[in-house]
Amino acid sequence: MPDASGSGGLTGIYVQMVKQLSACLFAPLIVGQILQNVSPERVKNISLKFKFSYINQVLMLILVWSTFCNQFATRIFWHVSSETIILVAFLNVALYLFMSLVCLWSARPPLPRAKSPLLPCFGGGEAEEEPAYMRSVRRLVKRVTFDKKETAAICFCGAAKGLVLGAPLISIMYSAYGNEIQSAVTLPIALYQGTQIAIAQISVRVVKAWILRGEGDEDVAVNNEEKSEDHKGHTTLSSGHNKDTVV
Repeated sequence: MPDASGSGGLTGIYVQMVKQLSACLFAPLIVGQILQNVSPERVKNISLKFKFSYINQVLMLILVWSTFCNQFATRIFWHVSSETIILVAFLNVALYLFMSLVCLWSARPPLPRAKSPLLPCFGGGEAEEEPAYMRSVRRLVKRVTFDKKETAAICFCGAAKGLVLGAPLISIMYSAYGNEIQSAVTLPIALYQGTQIAIAQISVRVVKAWILRGEGDEDVAVNNEEKSEDHKGHTTLSSGHNKDTVV
């Protein structure tokens, strides 16, 4: 196994890491996506027949259980100071909230628009006539804006980080070191796992209320905007036709 102080140097570490990542993570992902797109019905039938969803959950639980067992076996919680654990917990909360906001603003860009409740951060209102470029920007934002249900899924999935992917990555990157070093490195991810579950349990009620409060309003707003744009275009064409007739 290559080490930073050995003959292989950093190049050997990165080569070994890329090989193991490709064999353990990237290759199964690529093969699975190819099979899913080539024959989706057969893959679905095989998945249902052999209960792949239950097998997936069992393997995930085994991975989480083995990670925590490794941490308790090395007594890493007793070796790390309480101040460090508290600091990591607060950093995990801040990281989760920050990633959730990034996902929210990516799914629903915070650009204020007149008479439109599509964007959650701005209420809109009566607005004066805007220049053409600003209307073009608003139409572009409307096209790339997700609805509330899709936004909720993006926020919950985008901010989620767990031991399922983190533990194998750490095992590959720190395979040259002992269990105690690996346990210390996986400690922030283990704390993040519980942090995101606790915050998600609290925020799911808020997100559900937000979705139900504006359900159906977005479609009405989009339809009204499209009708208004069509009406403006028809009026412009009619006025141009009338001018040509007068001339």
